[in-house]
Amino acid sequence: MPAALATLLVALLAIGCASKPPPEPVRETTLGTLDRSARLAYDLGQYDQAVTLYRAVLDQALLEDEPQAIVSTRYNLAASQLAVGEYDAALRQINLADAERIRRSGPQDAELTLLRATVLYRLNRPVEASAELDQILSPDSPAAPDVREAALFLDGLMAADARDSYRLSTVVAALGPAPPATNDADVLELQAWLDRLQGKTSRALKGFEQVVALRRDEGDYRGMNRALAAAANLAEDSNDPGLAATYLLRAGRSAARLEQHDARKWLEHAARLGQATGDTGLVEEAQAEIARLPES
Repeated sequence: MPAALATLLVALLAIGCASKPPPEPVRETTLGTLDRSARLAYDLGQYDQAVTLYRAVLDQALLEDEPQAIVSTRYNLAASQLAVGEYDAALRQINLADAERIRRSGPQDAELTLLRATVLYRLNRPVEASAELDQILSPDSPAAPDVREAALFLDGLMAADARDSYRLSTVVAALGPAPPATNDADVLELQAWLDRLQGKTSRALKGFEQVVALRRDEGDYRGMNRALAAAANLAEDSNDPGLAATYLLRAGRSAARLEQHDARKWLEHAARLGQATGDTGLVEEAQAEIARLPES
């Protein structure tokens, strides 16, 4: 499975997944110029700026009454809002995009459905998120293979959250060969979660560390941070607060530079664990990173 699949989840999770909005044809117009500026901000990880710029793109698309541009720009705006943690606003844009698609007799959009599922997951509405995924994963779904596999990955993360090892094992099997026969970060991440649910702590921690390295090599830093946070949670539950603090500091530092919504939470938790273990250096670094964050 291509490395880009996990990134299709946009900042999932936070599945975080980061993602890139779907490409638009280059147009030498005001709309095209604005869209390229917004896309550049998104690609550079400047998500707050991307939100502002995509609002300007949307205004121009509405002015021109360009149906494809209206739908795709609302999608892109929602993806940017998801990246900065504006989940309710993102869901509104997705619903407006879908309504526009229906009014203008547009085709079914599996990527829009996947984005809605991701936002609902981040809003802690798993039943509704699962219903969206069912549309993509049904046998008669017209979704492209990469979208279906991304939906499976999100379904696996939701199964891990629900501590449903049977469902998670089914997803892992559906995604492809199991470790060590694969070097696919998505499969390895879900396998690490499955190992954790099955009480294989050492193997799970090793799996998360392998995912961290793979996500880093792929440039998927949001996915890397998600794996670091999962490793931290496992280490803390295994009565190793020092190791957990180290993982959280690493995740928080990287997330801060991505303007990632969870950066403050991870850094504050790292500082608390560092204080509990007497790691003054870690506490000082975590506090310095927190001081750099914008006011929430």
